[in-house]
Formats: sequence, structure tokens, C-alpha cells
Amino acid sequence: GGGCPHILAEPQRTNFYINSEDFSQSNWIKNASTITINAVTSPDGLQNADNLLDTTANNLHGLYQTYSATANDIITATIFVKKNNKQFMSFLTNNNGSSDRYAYFDLVNKTTHSLSTGITASIETYNNDWLRLSVTSTSGGGNPYYWWNIALSNSTSVYTGDGTGSVYIWGAQLEIQSQATAYIKSDGIAAVR
Repeated sequence: GGGCPHILAEPQRTNFYINSEDFSQSNWIKNASTITINAVTSPDGLQNADNLLDTTANNLHGLYQTYSATANDIITATIFVKKNNKQFMSFLTNNNGSSDRYAYFDLVNKTTHSLSTGITASIETYNNDWLRLSVTSTSGGGNPYYWWNIALSNSTSVYTGDGTGSVYIWGAQLEIQSQATAYIKSDGIAAVR
């Protein structure tokens, strides 16, 4: 048909996080946190990365979406993060209520800490001090949440904020896959590569 053939370098995958670059949208549930949109330049070179800020509450400071997973699905969640004035991030999933699983990320030393049983984590480095945080865990089924938080340390997620503690975030992805694949942008629905 006159088109140029090409090779698909990665397998077909779906990003189940909705609005993967706009964290101000209502499908991102904010907990003791606020979002400032388009705060800094993202890894794609546009000024479309958001600022995630804590509040003055003594709580988890972050945001999440839920996903209706099948038991034993292997889920990998990723997000691009850039340090502002907070050094640590954490990830939390409730694994269908059976037990919380969590991982911590040190954005300065680029290390992972305090991993729960049943979850693995890694960090990839990108230009301009951006990192891609990645976690993989087997689902217990149901409708678990997949939650990214600003953390106080490499082992503490709940803290009293001051309303200014923040990190920059962009490009969240949730896929049924045992490792992260190339980023897939989503807007109002899950996006397929």
C-alpha cells in the first residue's frame, strides 16, 4: 500500500495508568499532597512534568490509581522522578488487602531500600537528573492500589509535611509484565503500544 515496513522493537503492551503525564486529573487520587502541573521540563524535552508537593498533614504524601488485577498477574509499575527538595520516594501496593508491599528509593544515591517480600525494585538514570523508578510484584487479585509517595527517609513514608516538600514526576506506567518496557503515554484511557 505504499507504506514503509518497520520492525516492532518491543512487544505489544498496555499502560493501565490513565493520564500518565497529567497527575492533576481526578483518576489520580491524591493523599495529603497537591499537584502543580507543567512545573519543569520532562524527559521528552517539553515543560510538562508536574510537581508533587506534600501538605502539613501527618500522613502518606502521594498519589495512586487502582487496577482490577487477576490473581497471580505480574505487575510492573514505573514513574519518572526528579529530585526537588526531597531525597526519597516510596511505592506501596496493598496486594488485595492481604499485606502491604513497599519499596523505597533514594533519589540522590540512586539506590533502593527496605523492600518487602514479594516485590523487586530498580532505578534507571536519564538525562537532566531524571530517574525512572520501577517495581514488580505479583498481584493477589481484586482491586489493589499502586501508590507513589514522597518519603521522609529510606524506610519511612508517613511524616508531617510542611507544604513545600516536593519531587517532580512524569510518565507513570502500569503494565502486566515482569519488567518495565518503553514508556507508553496515556490520556483518558489505557494506552496500547
